[in-house]
Amino acid sequence: MLQGCETQTEAETRLHTFAGEHRPILDYFVSEVLNAQPESLQSFLLHTSMLSRLTGSLCMAVTGNPASDALLETLEQAHLFLEPLDGLWYRYHALFAEAMQHEAKRHLGEATLQAISSKASYWYEEHSMLEEAVDAALYACDFSHAATIIERFVDFNALTYIPTLHRWLQQLPFETLKQHPTLCLNYAITQFFTHFADFIHMTGRFPQTERAQFEEPLQLAQQVWQAEGNIPRLGEVFAFQSLLSSSFSGEMQQAIEYAKKALDYLDEKELAWRSTCLRIIGLAARRRGDLNEARRTITEASALSETIGNRPIARLTILLLGIVCAEQGELQQAAAYYQQVLDEARAQADPTDIGPALLCLAQLAYERNRLDEAEQQLAEANQLRSQLPEETCRRIQLLMALLEHARGQSENALERLTNLLARLQPVHAQPLYREVLTYQARIQLALSDLSAARRSYEKLRMLESTLPDYAEQEALLLARLQLVDGKAQAALDLLHTILPQATKAGRIRRAFEIQLLLSLAYAALKQPQEARQRLYSTLHQTRSEGYIRLFLDEGDALLGLLQSLFGSLREKPLLTYLRTILQAATPARQALASPPSALIEPLSPQERRVLRLLAAGHSNPEIARELVVSVNTVRTQVQSIYRKLGVSNRVAASEAARSFHLLP
Repeated sequence: MLQGCETQTEAETRLHTFAGEHRPILDYFVSEVLNAQPESLQSFLLHTSMLSRLTGSLCMAVTGNPASDALLETLEQAHLFLEPLDGLWYRYHALFAEAMQHEAKRHLGEATLQAISSKASYWYEEHSMLEEAVDAALYACDFSHAATIIERFVDFNALTYIPTLHRWLQQLPFETLKQHPTLCLNYAITQFFTHFADFIHMTGRFPQTERAQFEEPLQLAQQVWQAEGNIPRLGEVFAFQSLLSSSFSGEMQQAIEYAKKALDYLDEKELAWRSTCLRIIGLAARRRGDLNEARRTITEASALSETIGNRPIARLTILLLGIVCAEQGELQQAAAYYQQVLDEARAQADPTDIGPALLCLAQLAYERNRLDEAEQQLAEANQLRSQLPEETCRRIQLLMALLEHARGQSENALERLTNLLARLQPVHAQPLYREVLTYQARIQLALSDLSAARRSYEKLRMLESTLPDYAEQEALLLARLQLVDGKAQAALDLLHTILPQATKAGRIRRAFEIQLLLSLAYAALKQPQEARQRLYSTLHQTRSEGYIRLFLDEGDALLGLLQSLFGSLREKPLLTYLRTILQAATPARQALASPPSALIEPLSPQERRVLRLLAAGHSNPEIARELVVSVNTVRTQVQSIYRKLGVSNRVAASEAARSFHLLP
């Protein structure tokens, strides 16, 4: 058996892992070792062979032998069978344990072994060793006793025990389970977390076909506690029903109703369930766009999670809180929450939290135009994609597309978004599907592909938009299209309608967008004072948080408006902020610091005329009217000007024109 072992450690390892039922070893053990022992010792060995650990008191309980302590000492001193553990505990050597169990079954019979295990169960219970007590009772088929012990053991706060609870409850006959409503509830809980939590984590939704397995045990528990008038325990049932419903597509409203009822019924000490219900209510509030309510309830849920000490749930709740803060315009607070989650998740080596935290930090880096930082964070998150939920992986792709567009690789960005849309189902992934469609349309607008942008808008419009946040998202895209189509008054009216709603609900990041579009609408309506005032207000609100892409992603028209503010701004912090935004819009600035005396490819006379009007802040339609040409012709000439000047937007073109002395 030990042939080929080159070291003592290797030999010991093989001895420890060798199966006792291997026939030659079993024969040797029985004939040469076990049978050589006194009959009383043989009996002791066989009657205690099923015990995973031994101590004198336990052995006496199962064998009735008052000399158990002395026998264990004798075996230890003879270095026979036993390995000492900490304190007064021993275990049988792995080489002999399985062989002795085999002999015990043959000599004593299953009924005797079950009776021994039953005695051990009561001893374990008396000594508060509940896990061992349950295992022994289940082996003894003493299901009623096992159920009673499990009820003492159950603690929903200790999620680490869910696999153990699930293993135990799976062994109980359903007739026994029915007599214990607490175990019925916990059967459903452990079934959910053991078999289906990973499915929900990866796909975001629960298969409807699997719901039936939860219904009967939950109904049994609910019926018993209703009959007893046990309101706090009914609260636990409703809390789990809320968690269950939130995992099924289309049942969020029912989940909220269960959660609110649970909070009314639950004992104040049931912190885990209360935290779960508050988190579900907060998620639902965020989904419908009520960010003030979402922040209040998720903050409360986070505080309860911290009190419980369940770190995975606490990290999830903190991350949600950060997302809401970002949507409320508080980038610094969001960054602090995201970094807290990332640091702790790295310390715990938990990729399921590392990935989302990196994605959220990358979104903030993008918002602040730290594109290299965002790219690095996305690359790290993407390396974990096999361990991340599908939605997280898709959001990584979405942000990669935005990075490509920000770097002038707009066609690559559109291709990535098209591929992403092909993998999404509007019904099951509507929020993300909407976001991707919206960004696709905005990039198409930036490329002056109006027909494609309109098609994207029509796809968005065809989706259900009963939620205020969805309707607002659609309205913003429509306003952008109206501005391009010269329907500035219609855009202005629409934007004035949605701004109060966004502000009241705490959708501050969205309100910033609306303010910028209002600036463009007023400028198009020849109301420059109102346009600048809106722009000034938005700059004042966003400066401390470091927003950059908010302005850049609205395109050249807004950059022209920003440039027009230079003469009227007096506050030094705002001037510095404005310069930072405009410098971010002109990556060619460094190249233009010492420009050549002449362009490699000179501008045509018509292109010079277009450039002068462009630098003066005129839109493409205005330039077309002035020069009596079509808008398409102006677009073509603008792109040619950009190419010859080595720039990608109007602000950069204006600066390049001044550097090359192309303006009067």
